Parts: sequence; structure tokens; C-alpha cells
Amino acid sequence: TATSWEETPAAQLLAEPQTARTALAQLFARGQDEEHDGLSPGFLEGPQHQRLVRGIAPKHRGVLVGTVCAVQSATASFALKLAPGAVNVPLRPGAGIFFDQHVGLGEDADVLGGKVAKLRKSGAGGVLASSAGLQSGDMLLVRLDFGGRQKERSRRMEEVKVGDLVWR
Repeated sequence: TATSWEETPAAQLLAEPQTARTALAQLFARGQDEEHDGLSPGFLEGPQHQRLVRGIAPKHRGVLVGTVCAVQSATASFALKLAPGAVNVPLRPGAGIFFDQHVGLGEDADVLGGKVAKLRKSGAGGVLASSAGLQSGDMLLVRLDFGGRQKERSRRMEEVKVGDLVWR
């Protein structure tokens, strides 16, 4: 039997307004920081260009998933304070993320990023399948896989600083 679109898990997930907004931001928005996700009413609010796009990043960034609170370069791990983007559409192992290190990113900038290898709830210790069920502001321990050797991973993690924004 054929299932209608409205009965699919994706349709049920997108029925939540915040989840739908996050999904749109993942595809279309040029998120800029914690306060500006890149989606706006556009020129319906008038010609204030900086309200539409703050002009910090020249390219699409995706969804803000949080802010770095601590770094452990030896294990390629960091503590992440979750933003609504990691709650509305959960962060999972295998997801690609990158760090916004508050520098001007030109067209050919080499951004630092990797794939999520493991997630742990801060203080709980157990490995999580995703950030589902967590709240914005919760702390999550994230281990990355840069796809290289251990020495290279440690060197790359030394570039990550407390306060860096993390995007998916």
C-alpha cells in the first residue's frame, strides 16, 4: 500500500514549526551567529540590508548547533553548548560540522571541520545516538573524526578555541 506524504515520519517531523524553520535554514540560510539564523521576512520589513544578511560570511553556513566551551585536543573532543539547531534537528554521529573561528572567510578559506564520531551527555558518561531529547543550553561532549592520523587530529583540534561557533 502506498503511504501518503502526510503519514511519513519526515512530514510528521516537519509539522513542528521550529523543526521546519531549522530544516529551511539547513538548506537556504546564511546563518551568521547565535542571534541571526539567516531566515527573515526579507524586504517585507523594508530595505535594511543588514537585517537580511549581516555580511559576516560570504557563503551558506547551514544550522548553528552550538558554541565550544572546552577543547581536549589529544582526543579530538570538545564540549558543546547546544543551540536550538541541534535540538530541532538532532546532531548524530556521521554529521559533518565545522568551526567558525571569527575570521574573515574568503571564497578559498580552509575551514576547520570534521565528522562527529561520538556524542556523550556531559556528566552522564554514556554514548548517545543523537542529541534528540536534549535542550538548548545543555552540554554535550563531541568527539570528531578528521579522517587522518592521530597526530594530525590533535594538531587540527589545537586550532579550535573556546567560543568558536559550530555549524552543521
